[in-house]
Amino acid sequence: MSVRASLARPLCALAAALGLALAAPVPAASRDTLTIGITQYPSTLHPSIESMAAKSYVHGFTLRPVTVHDAEWTVVCMLCERLPTIENGDAVP
Repeated sequence: MSVRASLARPLCALAAALGLALAAPVPAASRDTLTIGITQYPSTLHPSIESMAAKSYVHGFTLRPVTVHDAEWTVVCMLCERLPTIENGDAVP
């Protein structure tokens, strides 16, 4: 038996074991922050000039509406404690 043949089996076994070890899933580390990676940099943040994914992400995080409709189609304030209305006395006609 040649030296090449005697080394072939252990090297194949080592390569298979290494391949299985690298293919095993790695548990995700718990994080307190959300990290989003994008491959673009917004050239401008003006909403009417060119459309790009990076600008959509930035506007989605920063341009929040003041009021929205909930599941029952009632108006809910997103930037305040409660919605000012005439009925609750917070708004004046």
